[in-house]
Amino acid sequence: MFKLDISQERIKSEYADDNSKFITIDKMNVHYKDEGTGEPLILLHDAGLSLNIWNEIMPFLTNHFRVIRLDLPGFGLTAASKRFDYSMDKYIYFVKKFTAAVGLSLDMFSVLGAGFGGHIAWQYTLLHQHRVNKLILINALGYATSNSLSLFKFDKKNGFGRFLMRWRGNNWMIKSLLKKQIGKEIIINDKLVKEIQDLLLCNNNRKSLVKLSKAAVKNRQHRIKEIQTPSLIIWGNKVEKVDFEKDLPNAQYNEYEEIGLLPMIEDSKKTAEDIIQFLA
Repeated sequence: MFKLDISQERIKSEYADDNSKFITIDKMNVHYKDEGTGEPLILLHDAGLSLNIWNEIMPFLTNHFRVIRLDLPGFGLTAASKRFDYSMDKYIYFVKKFTAAVGLSLDMFSVLGAGFGGHIAWQYTLLHQHRVNKLILINALGYATSNSLSLFKFDKKNGFGRFLMRWRGNNWMIKSLLKKQIGKEIIINDKLVKEIQDLLLCNNNRKSLVKLSKAAVKNRQHRIKEIQTPSLIIWGNKVEKVDFEKDLPNAQYNEYEEIGLLPMIEDSKKTAEDIIQFLA
């Protein structure tokens, strides 16, 4: 059954809370949360998801760091402007402007990205190594063969997949996608499915996935060996492995047994402990 978009006001009333903040960047009202104290850590979520995907590890991280997580343009509660073209360089430039806007224009910080957010994280780091203290990648995209490492595929020829984004997906599509990409199915509950569904129906976010699949990537894979920043690579062995550690000269590799696309939910304690130990 075709499902109409839900107004941002309704979604905001349910998913924004006392920690939610909004800041205007390039005519976009960007939703983010700034919690904890200490060294700054920026969290970048996967495409089609939102900053809520980090909820499970936040209580661990905020005891040690100032954690800034945001809804990337086109997802969550951050509606992309008409001029935002979803290209990789546009996202990199957005992260640069966002970090300056939240007071990090002169400070170094660490970056943690998952899936497509991981792709943004390592490309941003490549171009701004003087700004990034440490880099953490969770099942990151960025290699020509790694398009399956995302809940929603980025196949430009997959018209049927884009068509499915028009459907409600509560009992079928989202659960089906999660089951294919998750190691511990116990985490797939009604709350998680509803959250992903609701935020996809907000702000034309389903269309954002389509636009992202068609956008210019400008993949700098051939330059990844230039990244000298200390890096931690977290990989769930239930998803396709990409040899980031082979190409990153200063990387530590942690593979998780029986874990899939979302280790920050599937094993939040271990994921948080590894992040804290690496950043300490």
